[in-house]
Amino acid sequence: MSNVIYRMIKPMTAFVSISLQNLRSHVLLKGLFLCSIFITVTVSYAGTLKPSGDNLFLDKQIMVGASLYLNACTGNPSVYANQPLIIGSAVVEIPNHVKEMKPSKYGRPFKVAATTSMNGDVDATLSNFRDLTILDDRGINFYSRRVTGASSLYQLKDSEATLGVGVGWHNKCPDFFTWLDFTVLRIVIPYRNAQGEMTTFQYIAQGLANSHFDIADFSNGIVIVEMESVGVGASAYYYHLPSFKAYNADTQKFTELNSIRKLKEHGIDLKRGNLLFQFFWLARNHQTLAFRELLESSLSDVVNSLQGENERSNTYMCDHKDNPSESTEQLIERCILPHLDQPQRFLSDLYY
Repeated sequence: MSNVIYRMIKPMTAFVSISLQNLRSHVLLKGLFLCSIFITVTVSYAGTLKPSGDNLFLDKQIMVGASLYLNACTGNPSVYANQPLIIGSAVVEIPNHVKEMKPSKYGRPFKVAATTSMNGDVDATLSNFRDLTILDDRGINFYSRRVTGASSLYQLKDSEATLGVGVGWHNKCPDFFTWLDFTVLRIVIPYRNAQGEMTTFQYIAQGLANSHFDIADFSNGIVIVEMESVGVGASAYYYHLPSFKAYNADTQKFTELNSIRKLKEHGIDLKRGNLLFQFFWLARNHQTLAFRELLESSLSDVVNSLQGENERSNTYMCDHKDNPSESTEQLIERCILPHLDQPQRFLSDLYY
């Protein structure tokens, strides 16, 4: 483990706000209630490790033949790691080999190249962290792109071969949105079309969080988790709503997995995600039974840490320990209903 950097799971305390519109629960409440709750919860996330200390490549160590890594840490890094970023067996950072100690056309004091082979004897090369080319089995270039920032080349792998590559970064590394692997990742998957010509499927993933949900194996196909934002403007909760998608090689597109059944079919356990991510996903996808179970099993823990503070400094605390014998319905009535507001609608009605 000393020669690689892994996305690691560790606890954090986050101050987050949930606004719900048109939430109907026939189990917990009669009728419709609107609520805005502010909670402090302990969550787990995949922390980004910024190159530092023993993992840092010192300037004097950079020479021809050296292997540099960016670890997806920003699109304009000023330091380099000496260990690759690896997410399970699914995402592997390819080394950027120093070819010349001469300035590149992008202003760095050396020239590098990263190369990997993919299915069908296809080779991808990323030069100077920016120029991506893909050659077919005859050495013909059928794909070229200049990346908008500095990136490594990331393999997307199953148990036997490389299915595609990705270029991108976490633009808030290492301080913000620490549950994300990438804030943006361009996925490029080569394939042969009906005319027998090599071409590519491309997809720009936003807010990739595979390691947070422990999706570390593409042996059954590429599956990604994109984290979307809930709400808009100052009240938005960025990268809090998961969207699970599976790549279909027959149709050359990603298909959303929008039910518990579909998640299980792809080996995904929603409960790997923190409480808020589960909450938002179940609500958006109308997973009634699982949503009820989440509230019944976790509401006390949520309310025990319930703390709201809006822009008018209206602060309140509600501690379930004050009355541990009260029912869930009483807990909601005492701690949530008194603090309703009228947030803008962003979730659909539940529990028809």
